Amino acid sequence: MPGKFDNASTRQDFILHQLQEAGEVSIEELCTSLEASTTAIRRDLDDLEQRSLLRGTRGSAISISFNRKVSR
Repeated sequence: MPGKFDNASTRQDFILHQLQEAGEVSIEELCTSLEASTTAIRRDLDDLEQRSLLRGTRGSAISISFNRKVSR
């Protein structure tokens, strides 16, 4: 039986929600929460970054809006 986060769109929605709540989330945390491989999470983060919805860092992702608040 497939898990509730098997689809990329659902994982990406979860990632964006986590970023909205915390401002930053690690790949390790996402892998654990989503029960997904690092490859799947990195692919999701790359897609979201290409769409300018987050900024990827080494081992984590930062919310674009959080990043703007910090840099002002």
